Amino acid sequence: MTDLGRVSLDPMPETELAAWATARSEAGDPLPTPGPTETHEALRAVIDGTVAGGVLLAHHAPGGHATTEVRQVHTPLPVTDTATWTALIAALEDHAQRRGTRTLVVAVPPALVAGLQDRGWTTTLARWAKRLDPAGATELQDDRRVALRPMTDDERARFAAEAGEVLRAGMLRAGVLVDEAAPVGALEQRLAGLGAPECPVDEVLLTAEVDGVEVGRAWLSLVRDGEAVDVHGQHMELYDAFRGQRLTPSLVGALRRVAHEHGARDVQIRVYGHARGAHATYRREGAHLDLVHLRRELD
Repeated sequence: MTDLGRVSLDPMPETELAAWATARSEAGDPLPTPGPTETHEALRAVIDGTVAGGVLLAHHAPGGHATTEVRQVHTPLPVTDTATWTALIAALEDHAQRRGTRTLVVAVPPALVAGLQDRGWTTTLARWAKRLDPAGATELQDDRRVALRPMTDDERARFAAEAGEVLRAGMLRAGVLVDEAAPVGALEQRLAGLGAPECPVDEVLLTAEVDGVEVGRAWLSLVRDGEAVDVHGQHMELYDAFRGQRLTPSLVGALRRVAHEHGARDVQIRVYGHARGAHATYRREGAHLDLVHLRRELD
């Protein structure tokens, strides 16, 4: 039986969608709602003749480029069953292509990446995560060359003005954006807030220095879950003149110290797929690969 023969995707009945939404809300993790420029589609997945959960898709067309994102997958299918997951992905590809999608986007656990790459998928982003051990705080930065301090108001304004182009260029190279004209409204709104006279309290903007000389900068977000605090690394950079000096591990360690000072439980950072050096650094620093974003061109 072919991959497509094993899996069918049908419109999810309203009663099933309502039950899914209720269960997620009661668990404190509600289903996402459509953004202003997208529509959502809920599908029921039938695998080998048995209903095996559902899929929530988001359709939008940034810059006129029809794109479908797999926003949620609800299934008891174990991640180790790569053959069945591959069949499900093949069915999603077929469904998206038949509705005119040009680019399909998905985020999966690392165990599924190789199978998708064999089907022509490209990694765009990867999320690395590390749980902080409060007892190990003194060991968070063995190399103390890099020191961090809060950005001044002028530095925040400059970062807010410059970071949009830097991040857009990175997203274009990684394939997160498919068109130079594609809007990134949510990002632009957040950056504007960073440069405002009163920076949002859960956004942390830092200047990196070595012996008092500015060498880079970083943007962290504090994400609160009840009493727990997680730190999400939004952006980290060393200026060109200071690359190649093995400063990245020191900068990463300094950022972990800041996260610890904020009482963080976990640190997460997203890395572009092409940034091989950054992936190697986080692996050496004891982080684990948590989630991988991929895309496939269907036209």
